[in-house]
Amino acid sequence: MNRKHSDTEQKSSGLAAIKHAFDMLFIKQDDEKRQKLYDYACLIVKWNKIYNLTALKKIDDVYEQHIFDSLATINPINHYLEQQHIEQAQIFDIGSGAGLPGVVIAIMCPQISVVCVDAVGKKIAFLQHVANTLGLTNLNAQHQRVERWNTKPADLVISRAFSSLYNFTSWSGMHVKDKGQIIAMKAHLLPAELTEFETQPTWQISYIEKLVVPNLDATRCLVWINRKGTA
Repeated sequence: MNRKHSDTEQKSSGLAAIKHAFDMLFIKQDDEKRQKLYDYACLIVKWNKIYNLTALKKIDDVYEQHIFDSLATINPINHYLEQQHIEQAQIFDIGSGAGLPGVVIAIMCPQISVVCVDAVGKKIAFLQHVANTLGLTNLNAQHQRVERWNTKPADLVISRAFSSLYNFTSWSGMHVKDKGQIIAMKAHLLPAELTEFETQPTWQISYIEKLVVPNLDATRCLVWINRKGTA
């Protein structure tokens, strides 16, 4: 099999997998967005050979454990913003790494301004390349330590396995608007982590939303966190 034919098959298979994920998550089909998600997955695999962005080496694993995992947040985020009547939201993705879920949110929600924040310079370089290559004018990457970052607060702050709930809220809370929310993407919530979080003086869990990730037989959830005393 020649290289060109192999690349064509990989693209066809990848776009079909993303189409299936859209259906599973009740996301409206959009060819341009599917293409950008496919291109993004390819960039992760390509840059990973040098930059060590993720432990995953195969593109199918990148789809299932990174792209689809992030896609599962899209409807919950849009639902929240609609409920709050926020038309042009800003989201900070803390400890973004390879851009998960920030890049996926930027692709799927062009009306949302997404800032990916990471303390590792080479990952920020990758994210800047992704924004330029995919034409994501709503995506920005900041090389910062979140606890030292000085910026205006956002409507939502999200993180995917960045830290414990206690540390995440302690370090990132200053970057959330008064009535905004912190969203922690989690696989498992251990009792010890919840017990530690309950000592947090400022933040409380508003609700825990279970997620179903296409092709992934694993527990996933969004932990929605707000300031104590706010609805």
